[in-house]
Amino acid sequence: MQQHTDWRMAIFECGQHIVAFDDPDSDWDLLLIAENLPDSPWHRQQQILALLPQSWRHQVNVLAHTFSEWFARVTPLALDIALDGIVLYDKTQDLLPARLSALRQQLSDSGLERQAIGEHEWVWLWRDKPQRRWRLEWRHNYAGDDA
Repeated sequence: MQQHTDWRMAIFECGQHIVAFDDPDSDWDLLLIAENLPDSPWHRQQQILALLPQSWRHQVNVLAHTFSEWFARVTPLALDIALDGIVLYDKTQDLLPARLSALRQQLSDSGLERQAIGEHEWVWLWRDKPQRRWRLEWRHNYAGDDA
């Protein structure tokens, strides 16, 4: 992965550190959404890990997606990021925060809620059974949005 400061890119913190418990020994989970990532997931990981300080490499997990991969469909991870993700870096002209905000609104409007089913386990459930067919989707919600 070449280092380009003009790339569209966003980094979110997700996972255990921000959801419901604080374990000082747990690793850090990051979501990277960026342009120009290698096609191979293995090559992505190798190049991303090479950018981290050596002492961090076994403490940080990075899940990397291109914009087209991330916005292909709404996944349970996207729902979790919309609710809990912390933006650490955003060079998308607010594309990702705006879309995540729209996704949070869809969750609220549809009545879909995340509920704990055990220690550190959650499931998505309806407040009320939907009366019609439903679908969550990424909404294009600002001019110049080409992702």
